[in-house]
Amino acid sequence: MSQSFSLDLLLLKTTDRSGGSDEAPAKDRYVEFLEQQNSSFIDKITHLNLLEFQFVKEDQLRSKLIDILFNSQTKYKALILTSRQTVESFHNATFSKEAFDSFKAYQNCQARQNVTIVYCVGEQTAKAFNVYVDKLREANLPVDHNSFLIKTTTTTSGQEETAKRHKQNSSELAKLIIDDFKPSGESLIFYPCSSIRKDDLSNQLREHSIQFDELFVYDTGKSEKGVEQFKATLQANLKQDKSICLVFFSPSGVEIAFEAIQSLFDECLSTKLSVISVGPSTSAKLKHYLNQLNLSLIEMAEPSPKALFDSLNLIKLNK
Repeated sequence: MSQSFSLDLLLLKTTDRSGGSDEAPAKDRYVEFLEQQNSSFIDKITHLNLLEFQFVKEDQLRSKLIDILFNSQTKYKALILTSRQTVESFHNATFSKEAFDSFKAYQNCQARQNVTIVYCVGEQTAKAFNVYVDKLREANLPVDHNSFLIKTTTTTSGQEETAKRHKQNSSELAKLIIDDFKPSGESLIFYPCSSIRKDDLSNQLREHSIQFDELFVYDTGKSEKGVEQFKATLQANLKQDKSICLVFFSPSGVEIAFEAIQSLFDECLSTKLSVISVGPSTSAKLKHYLNQLNLSLIEMAEPSPKALFDSLNLIKLNK
C-alpha cells in the first residue's frame, strides 16, 4: 500500500431533520464521527442529499395522529415507522401553524392510559420519534414517553431479546412485528410510509393475517440541486485524478446517482473508485449497476458511523 494513499468521501444520504423540517438540521452523525477520527487518508468529506420529500395527505395523517395520541378507545394498538421522513411528516402534520389548532383542544385533557407499541426500523428512527414526543410535551399536550413502547430491530436488552436478532430493514422489521404483535378484536396497526415503499413489510404482514392501515404520507423525488452538486463534485475529483469513495444509504439514491453519472462511467473506471452501501436493499440495487462495470462493493456490517469507518479502513488496507 502506498503511504500517500488518500481519498475524498461522498456521503449520499438525506439530511437528518429529527426535529421537523422547520428546524435547522443537526450535524450529520457520520460526518461528525469521521471528523473526530482525524484520519490522514480521508482528505475531504462531502455530504450530499440527492433526494427531496414532499409531504402529502396531511389532513388524513393529522386525524389519525389525534386518534392515536388522545383516544383511549382507539383501534390503533401499534405504529410502524420505517424512516425518519415519516416522523418528519408527523411534525408537519402537528406543528405547522394551521395544523396545531386541531391539537390545542386536547391540551387540558387527561392523558390516555393505554400504551401504543411503536415498531421502528432502527435506533435513529426511534430517536426521531422520541424527539417528536418531547415536542408534544413541550406544547402542553397530555402525552409522555410512557404512552409508547418503542421496539426496534436493534434493541439488545431487557425484554427485547427477540428484537436483537433482526437487522435494520423493513423486511426484518416485519419479522419482529410478526413475532411480537398480539392482535385482539378489531385492533389495527397504523403504517404511514413513503409512496415508493417496498412491498416486503406489507406482504409479510398480510401473509400472517396482521391487520394494518397503510397511508402514504410523503413522496420521494430527485433533488435537482443535490444532483448538480454531486456531478460537479465528482467531475472536480476526476480532473484531479483523486481516489473517490461513494457511500450510498438508500436504493432511491442509487438510482438517481447512476442516472446522473452515466456519462462519467469511463472516467470513473480510470480512477480508483470505491463504493460502500448501507443495508441489503441498497446493496442489491448497487450490484445491479456495479456488476455491469466490474466494480466491487463493500457492504457495511451495520448502519453506524463506526461501521463506515471500518469499511474505509478496509479500502485503505487493500490499496
